[in-house]
Amino acid sequence: SDSEFKIYPNPVSGNILNVKLFYDSAVSYRIINMIGQTVLSGELKDQQINVESLKSGMYFVEINDGEETMTKKFVRR
Repeated sequence: SDSEFKIYPNPVSGNILNVKLFYDSAVSYRIINMIGQTVLSGELKDQQINVESLKSGMYFVEINDGEETMTKKFVRR
């Protein structure tokens, strides 16, 4: 369920989106813009994603642990 992770700060005004996982697992992430394009992806390291390259706007972060995919919305200032 989506309660298995939290993201903060939201909205993101700096360059780091923190992802707090409630279990210990290797996960990958995808950041998707509002028209469905993947704009960032990779392996989640140190529970942080560098969003420096993203323009201001609304995005979805998708976390995949190999078994399920969870999605949350965030805003980049």
